[in-house]
Amino acid sequence: MRNIDLVIQFMMVVIAVLYFLSNDPQQIPIIELTSIIILISIFQLFQYWNNQVEGSNTKIQMIFMLIYLSLIGVTFYFVPLLFFMSPVCFFSLKWDIAHIIIGEIVLFIVGSLLGFGVYHVLMIMGLSFLSVSMSNTLKERRTFTEKTYEEIDSLRALNERFKTEQVRLLKIQDERIQSSVLSERKRIVGEIHDILGHQISSAVIQVGALKYVVTDEEVEQNLSEIQETLTSSMDNVREVIHRERETSIDLYQEMKMIANEFTKAKVNISYNGQSTLPNHVSHSFINILKEALTNINKHSNATTVTVRLSEMDDQWVYLIADNGTNIQVSSTTTGVGLINIEERINQLHGVVHFNTENGFRIFMKIPKKGE
Repeated sequence: MRNIDLVIQFMMVVIAVLYFLSNDPQQIPIIELTSIIILISIFQLFQYWNNQVEGSNTKIQMIFMLIYLSLIGVTFYFVPLLFFMSPVCFFSLKWDIAHIIIGEIVLFIVGSLLGFGVYHVLMIMGLSFLSVSMSNTLKERRTFTEKTYEEIDSLRALNERFKTEQVRLLKIQDERIQSSVLSERKRIVGEIHDILGHQISSAVIQVGALKYVVTDEEVEQNLSEIQETLTSSMDNVREVIHRERETSIDLYQEMKMIANEFTKAKVNISYNGQSTLPNHVSHSFINILKEALTNINKHSNATTVTVRLSEMDDQWVYLIADNGTNIQVSSTTTGVGLINIEERINQLHGVVHFNTENGFRIFMKIPKKGE
């Protein structure tokens, strides 16, 4: 926008030059043109310096304006025809109505002292007023545009933050819904096991007892069929319960719950897996995490623990690392907790590595075929 100010000032200079040429085509106002360019350059340099320096002193600005106006007055005295280029000097001045009136009065006095006619003085006063008005209008428009863009940027940032927060809330909601569904499924399976399973088992025993007291072969045959049906039903119920329990463990939620309960250090959980793990594998991963955190609680001064479980094409990669510094080597080699971790990994046909560089790390690889 500052470039627009310079262009308008340049156009005003050209108009003034054309005015001089129309009155005296033989003489080009070199002195007047040079003087006005110098004055404009001084003012623009001051404006640039004032914008670059934060918290500019108001007194310095007032002193500069007095010096600048004095310089204009002196220049008018030595180059009277420069009075016709006064509107160019008035441009870029941010004045209110009071200052504009004072400036117009000063112009009238200066023009009269320089000996110009009333018509010319009034014309210059009118052009100066238009120049100041145009400058203030451009500044207001520039301020409004900048403020509008700032508000738009703020709204965009707020919108992005709202979207991020909305996604986070939806994720939390989905996790809670999934956790509630799993809890309800566990409750239903438990009731089936405790009530229906117990009743069917009792019925099988009672039918078996009746077979020994019944003498009629036809009745005994019917009881045998009933017993077989009940036994088959019991097997089906057990299979459904077993299958449901296999899939009802939310490994990620269980790991997060363990991490939230650990108070000694902050635990960051990263889980990247799509396949449903068998029940015994999920329990092994959960127990390994518990053993590792117990070991950190006893033998480390760690403040951060990183847990990553990632699914590959043919294996699971499991990493538990902390940023502890006073690690006891003996505890990492012969500790009961680490021996238990190693035994669990061996049962899953995997491999485990312990490392004490830059904290304590447990790196495990478990093949999917070992599940």
